[in-house]
Amino acid sequence: FLAAYKAKYNAEPSSIWSVTAGDAFNVLAAAVKATNSTDAKAIAGYLHKDLKDYDGLTGKISFDAKGDRVGDLYRLYKVDATGAFTLQPRQ
Repeated sequence: FLAAYKAKYNAEPSSIWSVTAGDAFNVLAAAVKATNSTDAKAIAGYLHKDLKDYDGLTGKISFDAKGDRVGDLYRLYKVDATGAFTLQPRQ
């Protein structure tokens, strides 16, 4: 993802929020496809119970019964002398 983003925009994402937004979009699209529905309750039920280890941009994605993401999400940034943050690739 980072390589494709940099190739298209000639820069790294300015924050992790663009990456997590991509994950959110992809997970919701997967839920709509799996449930063949746009009903919020059907999608929420799928995300809480059936979505397991979705291969997202930020790693494997699963949710618990409350809807919280399972596991921790940490990403490292490099801060340069001007104070600019650069998202570092996953290792």
